[in-house]
Formats: sequence, C-alpha cells, structure tokens
Amino acid sequence: MNLQALEQLENELELMIINYAKEQGTVVAVHIERNQVPLFTHLMDGTL
Repeated sequence: MNLQALEQLENELELMIINYAKEQGTVVAVHIERNQVPLFTHLMDGTL
C-alpha cells in the first residue's frame, strides 16, 4: 500500500468512527498517530 492510499484509508476511518458514534448517540475521542506523529484528533462534545 502506498502512502497516498494509506492516508485515504485513515481519512475514511476517521469519518466512519465519528459518524458511527453520532448514529449510536454516544461521544468519542479519536486520536490517530503514525510513528508517534499525530495525524488526526477529534474530540466530540462531552469527552475530556
């Protein structure tokens, strides 16, 4: 898998997790790292 494909997969995963949490009526905090470098962080209201 090349870097561009991996980045696209990460973006899709981020949105899938957030949308699933919204559908379930729950809150989540998502933090994705690659080689200890943060790529994405999303904290929904209600998370610490």
